[in-house]
Amino acid sequence: MDYSSHLLFWAPWGAGKTLMMTWKTMELANKIKRDARFKGEKILFLIFNNLATKKTLLHLDLQKKFEKFDNVKLLQFRDAFYDDEGTAPYYILEEGRKPLSDVTKDYKYIMIDEFDAAILSGEDQREKKEYFLESIKEKELVWLSLSG
Repeated sequence: MDYSSHLLFWAPWGAGKTLMMTWKTMELANKIKRDARFKGEKILFLIFNNLATKKTLLHLDLQKKFEKFDNVKLLQFRDAFYDDEGTAPYYILEEGRKPLSDVTKDYKYIMIDEFDAAILSGEDQREKKEYFLESIKEKELVWLSLSG
């Protein structure tokens, strides 16, 4: 495919990270639909948000943009530390607290928006970082947007 397979956006809020990831998701979703070689493939678009317990405005906006694509799955995930109920470091809000790794295993193409940069850089976050990286390794495409 004609895209960068692994891309990291590390820029301030409002720089266009989500816009680029949304555009690429829709482009890839159309390509998957048209090309028989990708039959059945889907894209996972994740929004990281530790504070939300319901869909955010960003989630609702992207849901509207992706509604015509049956091959795009949009989900929010969060750090289990903030409510201390999860058995894994991260879980999916809409999937009944399903661990992040259980969801990502079924996808080759993953977009992750608004991830907390401190988790990847902090030494005190080693376990979370390793779990997160394990959840996205060996994917054909991973675009990651860092915030914070």
